[in-house]
Amino acid sequence: MISYDLNPKSQKVLYKLHFWLDTFKGSNGLAPDMVEEIQETIWTIKERGSYTDIERELLNQVRDWYLEFNKI
Repeated sequence: MISYDLNPKSQKVLYKLHFWLDTFKGSNGLAPDMVEEIQETIWTIKERGSYTDIERELLNQVRDWYLEFNKI
């Protein structure tokens, strides 16, 4: 399994996504328990300092939600 290291910029983005997900609960998108599970995964990645291919897919999906939600 391939592992990717986080750089300082990626760590900041993960922190931002982790807290942004709170606004994505319920009527805006995902069920609260799903959001909490994703947040836990993001926190684990941040603490570990790396992520796997599977986690990369999840992070890409969360990034897409963030970009879609924040369209002007």
